[in-house]
Amino acid sequence: FLIFALRQNWLPRFGDLPISGTQVYQETLRVLDRIGDGVLFLQHGWIRYYLVSMLIVLGIIGLSGTLTDLLHTEALLVEEGFQFTDTTILELMLLFIIVGCAIWSVLTRRHLIAALALGLMGYGVAALFIVEQAPDVALVQFMVETLSTVLVII
Repeated sequence: FLIFALRQNWLPRFGDLPISGTQVYQETLRVLDRIGDGVLFLQHGWIRYYLVSMLIVLGIIGLSGTLTDLLHTEALLVEEGFQFTDTTILELMLLFIIVGCAIWSVLTRRHLIAALALGLMGYGVAALFIVEQAPDVALVQFMVETLSTVLVII
């Protein structure tokens, strides 16, 4: 409200601005077009490369968390009193299956095998939910994973 009320004081000082609203609009469209070209360059239709990108980003996030922990604490990702006694062999096997299927889906060259590996990875996550006593979440995960695997294969 104050800007509008005091516009007679500051409006003559600016006079004609060297840039117009049309120029700002055109430059914004040009920048958005370049961003769209960059996104389109990254999306080339190969699911394998999408998975590699996601795993690289997850690796960078994990590594940055580890480095942050190293710089700010003396222990590496271990809180005081944290022990692995609550982790069972079944949970560790499921985690190895999940990680193995993620790597397998990236390394395989066949689309069908990669889709099945991703489905198996999702089923591993659902099994992990069952072990952690969350059967409702596991049921939803099984349904979503089945549907997404079928849709990816089709």
